[in-house]
Amino acid sequence: MPTQTKPKPPAKPEVKATRKALLAYHSELQKYHEKLDEWEELLSKRQAELIEDKESFEALDEEGWWGDDEEDGECECGPSDALDGCECKTCGSWREFNPAAMRAAGSKYVDTTRRPLPASLQPVVGDEVQFLEKLFELKDKRRKPSKHRITP
Repeated sequence: MPTQTKPKPPAKPEVKATRKALLAYHSELQKYHEKLDEWEELLSKRQAELIEDKESFEALDEEGWWGDDEEDGECECGPSDALDGCECKTCGSWREFNPAAMRAAGSKYVDTTRRPLPASLQPVVGDEVQFLEKLFELKDKRRKPSKHRITP
């Protein structure tokens, strides 16, 4: 199975390595060489696939499969045109994703109403008072001075 990442070389033996260690290192180098060959084959296959995909994409583009830009309704508008109320799809999506800019510019083409809060988040009258009452009902959990402690 070819590896997806570049294989790492084996660790070099010590300077005063035995014959057995050097033979093991030689064996690891041979395995590393085989992995590098597999890696090279995998990369060449990927490169061939990319070249093929690029050529097919260019062929589609030359044949006109993507259509003309004029038919798509694309325009050369910018943010100022979207603020002025251009009706093209690009400006509409810009207005949708930049409502803060629309409000800041004071554009009349933006909905300035805010969504109401859900009922669960609506403030209830007297919440602050109830919170303070509950706060004063809590026990004091601070450390109390012990009787055996000597104070200076």
